[in-house]
Amino acid sequence: VNGIAPAVVKTDFAKALWEEPERAKVVADSYALGRLGSPDDIAGAAIYLASRAGAWTTGQTLIIDGGWAINER
Repeated sequence: VNGIAPAVVKTDFAKALWEEPERAKVVADSYALGRLGSPDDIAGAAIYLASRAGAWTTGQTLIIDGGWAINER
C-alpha cells in the first residue's frame, strides 16, 4: 500500500485559502516553491504509483507539498 500526502492544492475543498488574493499570497509564501499546488501537480505522483514505473514502490507515502516541509516559516 502506498499513499500520497499533498499539501494545500487549489481545489474547491481548500477554496477559502486561495480565493482571496491576500490570503493566497500568505499561504503561497509558506511554500518553498512560492505557490499553491494544483491537481496536476498531484496527478503525476498518482500516475507514477499506478504505472509500471512504480511497481517496485511499496509501503511509501509520497509527500507532494511544494517544499512546505522544508521551508522555514
